[in-house]
Amino acid sequence: MELEEYLERLKICPDERLTGELGIYDNWSIFLNLDFQRALKHFYESPEFKFYELQGGDIHRFDFVPGTVKLQVFNWLAGCGLTQINKDNLEESTFHQNRQKRDYNMTIMLHPYQKKKIEGIDLRRALVMVVENLSEWVVSENIPLCFPDSIGRDYKKPRDYSRIVYFP
Repeated sequence: MELEEYLERLKICPDERLTGELGIYDNWSIFLNLDFQRALKHFYESPEFKFYELQGGDIHRFDFVPGTVKLQVFNWLAGCGLTQINKDNLEESTFHQNRQKRDYNMTIMLHPYQKKKIEGIDLRRALVMVVENLSEWVVSENIPLCFPDSIGRDYKKPRDYSRIVYFP
């Protein structure tokens, strides 16, 4: 799916359908192909994110300033975020996993567990706010991106791999 279409769908999707329709939930991965230091510079300098922890020397954690969402930024692809190999559609699932491993080098993982909450905003909608924010940055800088979880949980059986977002 094209990034622009996905972002439009996020805007009109009811909060309670964001997980089933568009995959928005905890441990939501964003893959980028970007120099890690350049990515960190963006987060450290952005007024929308506040650094709060360095874990293990190489995982940088940030809070989304309005609240609710925490981000982990690390210099590798999260195995749990990769499109999983599916024996029912081995060729297509393998294609997407191999593409992700080949074309991306880092992960941003979103979690809706910040103590400070955005008042009156569903945790999934707060995740959407971060996805929209990061998408604006990615488009403006023409940074290669993948949302491997954009399939949505309702489309996992049978899997509809055309729903995976790749940019550009």
